[in-house]
Amino acid sequence: MQKTDSLENLLNQISSEIYEKIKSAIELGKWDDGSNLSRDQLENCMQLLILYEARKFPKNSRTGRKLNSCSIDEDPISIQSLVGGKQK
Repeated sequence: MQKTDSLENLLNQISSEIYEKIKSAIELGKWDDGSNLSRDQLENCMQLLILYEARKFPKNSRTGRKLNSCSIDEDPISIQSLVGGKQK
């Protein structure tokens, strides 16, 4: 990737392959080579992902969009119940 003069230029240079690598790194907390993301890298990647998606994706396709299937009125699901443990 070429050196960029602005955030807009940076966002325009991100290919779908780079986007997927950044998204995967955020999800796993690691880069492709297995090295861990630092706290700063994680924060920067998350900000970049949000900005990129805001410019390239429709609202309903962005990471972190409101999930229609979740409701505050529903009973919360215990992680223990999902893994077969007893729910308190």
